[in-house]
Amino acid sequence: MMPNPRLAARYAKSILDLSLERGQADDVNKDMLLLKQGCRDSAELVNLLRSPVVKADKKGKILEMVFAGKIGPLTAAFIKLLLNKEREGLLPEIAFAFVEQYKTYKGISTVKLTTAVPVSDDVKQAILRKVQTERQLK
Repeated sequence: MMPNPRLAARYAKSILDLSLERGQADDVNKDMLLLKQGCRDSAELVNLLRSPVVKADKKGKILEMVFAGKIGPLTAAFIKLLLNKEREGLLPEIAFAFVEQYKTYKGISTVKLTTAVPVSDDVKQAILRKVQTERQLK
């Protein structure tokens, strides 16, 4: 299955909405961060998810083994849904889209500071205050 960012965003929105409704958004976000990192760290995992040769039930068993005890029941049920719909190949994109949507919902901005020399905590805090002030003005 080829990556499909629009479809992944729709799935991510669905699980975000459901997790908000159930008061589990923070937990699902932790799960999605774990899945996102797992996919980033393991090309083999992504290849497995996208493989048309490996059957969905086998993929499900492998995912259970890899993430057993590490993800919550809502995320596990969501993964089962993806497997049933043969959309498991989108899991890396869905995890990424979920994290981005969650950050937007929570008003979290990611800022990358690149400097030629190390900066003190005071300078970091001053930059953070400036970014927050600018954001409030928008």
